[in-house]
Amino acid sequence: MCGIVGSFGANLIQTNLETALRTFNHRGPDQEFFHGANFFSVAANRLAINDVEGGRQPLFGSSESVVALYNGEIYNHLELRNNLKKKNVFVPNLVDGAVIPFLYEQYGENFIDHLDGMYAIALLDLRKKKLLLSRDIAGEKPLYYSKNADGVYFASHIPAFRNLLNSELNLNYQAIWDLISFLWIPEPATIYKEVFAIMPGETITFDLDGTANSRIRKYISNTDFPTDPDEAAQYLRGALERNIESCLMSEVPVGTFLSGGLDSSIVTAIAARINSELDTFSVSFENTEDPYHGYFDEGPLARELSGKLGTNHHEIFMSSNLARDLLDDFIKKAGQPFAVSSGLGILAISQAARLNGTKVLLSGDGADELFGGYSWYLQLEEIFKQRTNLKSRSPLSKTMQDIGTNLKDRISLIAQYSDEDLLFALHYYGTEEEKKQLFKKEFFYDNFLESSSRILRTVGKSELTIESVLESDRNIYLPQEMLRKVDLFTMASSVEGRVPFVRKEIFEISKNLKFSQHVENGNLKAFLKKSVNSILPAEVVTRQKHGFNFPIDKWLVSDWVDLVNETFSPSSLIFSMGIIDVSSLRIANEMLANKSKLNGHTIFAMIILERFLQIGERNACC
Repeated sequence: MCGIVGSFGANLIQTNLETALRTFNHRGPDQEFFHGANFFSVAANRLAINDVEGGRQPLFGSSESVVALYNGEIYNHLELRNNLKKKNVFVPNLVDGAVIPFLYEQYGENFIDHLDGMYAIALLDLRKKKLLLSRDIAGEKPLYYSKNADGVYFASHIPAFRNLLNSELNLNYQAIWDLISFLWIPEPATIYKEVFAIMPGETITFDLDGTANSRIRKYISNTDFPTDPDEAAQYLRGALERNIESCLMSEVPVGTFLSGGLDSSIVTAIAARINSELDTFSVSFENTEDPYHGYFDEGPLARELSGKLGTNHHEIFMSSNLARDLLDDFIKKAGQPFAVSSGLGILAISQAARLNGTKVLLSGDGADELFGGYSWYLQLEEIFKQRTNLKSRSPLSKTMQDIGTNLKDRISLIAQYSDEDLLFALHYYGTEEEKKQLFKKEFFYDNFLESSSRILRTVGKSELTIESVLESDRNIYLPQEMLRKVDLFTMASSVEGRVPFVRKEIFEISKNLKFSQHVENGNLKAFLKKSVNSILPAEVVTRQKHGFNFPIDKWLVSDWVDLVNETFSPSSLIFSMGIIDVSSLRIANEMLANKSKLNGHTIFAMIILERFLQIGERNACC
């Protein structure tokens, strides 16, 4: 695990490369590496997990004409080494990523198809004078690039581009507009106009003249998957056991996130059978009511399961004060505005894990998207039933966040929306009308901004179905929110986060399953539960779904009310930049006081934006 940075075609000053690398020391505090020639410069920092004493980067093939850097883990590297050995190709370096340049020499750009893992790769073919940038299909590891007349630049962390480029970075106003709806900036865009994300599964190849070619890979269904339901359930369980075991590959201590819910419990139960010294980590809260699911505090559930599994359990009590103390680090390490509050919990846990000596944490993320775990999936059949005979669509008015409107009425309204508005209403935040009230009027119109729901149209190219709602969550929500969150806030504390549920085999199995197998008689994740019910206590399998939620709506009208006032005051940066005006504070307070809708995260996103800009100003002047 590491962070990578470099340039291709540009003459990059060494001190700029060094400074760029050190903007993300947290991604790799153990070692630094630099390499370059007249038309390229590359660097990496390393978090040593496997082949701790070796594992230097960059990695070379049979000669130094193929140069590779990577961030992540190649889980099937032993199998790949054996396959190469059969071709009389021997990989001398023991680190998992050492196979990458040798695979490229054998298979060219198709070498990516042989990898099973989480990765961001930069590979230089010095003979052909090409740069290849690639990212894993699920989207676990980030990689960004920028291109100008001088050349191509890439990095694992967006702030590095301040040092790589010889020009100012300009704010992307469309990204700011979208942030308030999604709580994150939809890729390939970033907070800066000049910087773009490599998409999940994307490989871009650049020639020295700047010509670029892109291809995107997707997972397909598993061709070996049994048709018999009982055999299929056993097949999934076996796949979970194999992939969780390989995610324990490490020369340093490994732990797991443990909430007491189904997904983290599956990962922990299987891991604990293999590692008798497993450390588990959870967050607890003051046990106040959660407007989404019951109560916030799952600490007692995690403690109880840890006791049954025999793990070494660590619990972090998350008060509003602790969360606030983490806020600036949360913003800095994200590299651009990211307002999913549960990331604060991941940050707190990763800090505790690092202090404990744990450098790898396994997460249960991905199971909800792959196996039908979100509460709104229970409403999809009724939504699509009502949608069948509609001759026209209604504009978006209510979303699932409108808890003051009874569920039956919300479903009836959502059924009448356009495809993209329906997808938006199920689990996103600030609507177009709410943002037009919250922002200065001219911000939207003068910058020719588009509706944020356009992001969801990529799923609705053909007729929207229940199955394509799940695909939207897998293709958009999973990589852009859930996996991004795990990567950002584990790496923030120099801890590697691994997500077994999005491994290739598990992902492909999920694509064999129909919606009716995921949601059965009002039971979410029915097929997944069937596959694991013999390895978990019955109360874990039957427990009602509970998300990893933070009491943001409560904190913003109590302990954090000053953050609201500061963000929307005339002295704020977003005011001076013309993003908000004098009416915005009143609108924000009205939204927070509105008990019929959960608006806390919409306002929290504005707070994150303001503090991100403040931190950027401090960095620019100091």
